[in-house]
Amino acid sequence: MKLAHYQIEHIREWISMQNIWYDEIKDELLDHMVCAVEEQMEFREVNFADALAQVCSEVNPQKLQRQKLKYEHLKTLKDTLGEMLKLKAVKALGLIASLSILVALGNIGTSPSTILKLYMFLTIVSVFAISASFLFRLRGKNPLSNIYVVSRSNTIISSSLIIISLTDIFLDDWLMNHTVFLFMFMGLLTWYVISGLMVLNDSYNHHRHATH
Repeated sequence: MKLAHYQIEHIREWISMQNIWYDEIKDELLDHMVCAVEEQMEFREVNFADALAQVCSEVNPQKLQRQKLKYEHLKTLKDTLGEMLKLKAVKALGLIASLSILVALGNIGTSPSTILKLYMFLTIVSVFAISASFLFRLRGKNPLSNIYVVSRSNTIISSSLIIISLTDIFLDDWLMNHTVFLFMFMGLLTWYVISGLMVLNDSYNHHRHATH
């Protein structure tokens, strides 16, 4: 039994009220619910309202959304790590510039501890500022349609903060006594952050073109 157009629109309206961020989930959920309602009406011989009520009680949109968010976070990390393997001029220049500043600070007598804390502070500020610039440019669009870029931005920011926090807690003293590894750490983190921001830039451009 095939549903009428107005019945499908009724299901679509119910889905739109579930605060689902991703259009892919809405489309998948609509297909699933339409098929499920049609089966209920055909095999259980119930009317549309009863069939829809039964199907609505069985689906869990928020669970689907949590799974999608987890997938997007992992994909962002994977894309960032993949980007780290690519040698690009902008990343090389960013790395050289940041390390040159840190080496210059070391040459004028700045302690390794001060250099590390200053580096971590500037890294956090840079990640937040650049990520915010992408989100600011999306301010005129439907907030829910921006979740693709927002979730990627959150992943890059949170992963950078986690790396910095864990380093400060567990490796701070060790790095102070091993200057070579200190600069290696700062170089790798700089490369990671630049790669993550390049992934975010690609995601922003993809989203901007898709919504025009």
